[in-house]
Amino acid sequence: QDVISFGLALNACKKAKTWRNALELFFQMPSKKVLPNSVILNTLIAASAFSWSLSYFFLSSAGVLRVQNDVRSWGSAAAGMENWQLAQRMLWDVEASTVELDAMSYTAG
Repeated sequence: QDVISFGLALNACKKAKTWRNALELFFQMPSKKVLPNSVILNTLIAASAFSWSLSYFFLSSAGVLRVQNDVRSWGSAAAGMENWQLAQRMLWDVEASTVELDAMSYTAG
């Protein structure tokens, strides 16, 4: 198994809205010696978009995972925001990062 296989499986979980399966797959990656990348992170964020706190957790864990989040990461997380205060907090966080948002990011959700 490699990162592409995990990415495909996570994407299937996202489409099927089976976030628990996505989490299980993600937590299997270290035992298979597969390192996550930004595609894995973005897919995991999107798969957990039903819960702003879970998607925000994965977004903010990018540094620990040694993965560079990108505009898609922030956009996926923003799509799950429940209210403007949470979105504003996330916007402050992105302003402190090196990611440049585009128009789609500002209108996500």
